[in-house]
Amino acid sequence: MVIIFILLVIAVASFVSGKSASIRRFVNSNSVELTQYAQNMIKTGSNGECETYGDYEVTYWADTGMVEFVLRKHGMGSASVYEGFYYSPNDTPLGFQGNQVDFTISDSGWTWEESNGDNWEYTEKILEHWYWFEFHF
Repeated sequence: MVIIFILLVIAVASFVSGKSASIRRFVNSNSVELTQYAQNMIKTGSNGECETYGDYEVTYWADTGMVEFVLRKHGMGSASVYEGFYYSPNDTPLGFQGNQVDFTISDSGWTWEESNGDNWEYTEKILEHWYWFEFHF
């Protein structure tokens, strides 16, 4: 039983790191264009409106200045998962949809867990101003 649990943990960790690796490669390879795009979106101030950038749904959240790129959304209701990356103008970790949350340092990034619910987020820095995230409802 313990061996099965350990193998399951290893499989989940490999799956998550594989998903984030492709996003990291994309951001690293396109950082100049992405930064120009994000800064232009901030300048034009299209708060809360969705745009697309390739396969990504992009939203600017004016309260924090976050430009969020969502690649994957799956699940329904309280079992939804969102994954993507975001531009943080102050180069600090930000919560899903530009929310200010109290992150705690965790592994190579930051974790937030809702105190009276099952929502949680994990985020890691990719490079200056750019962060990968996974958010669970």
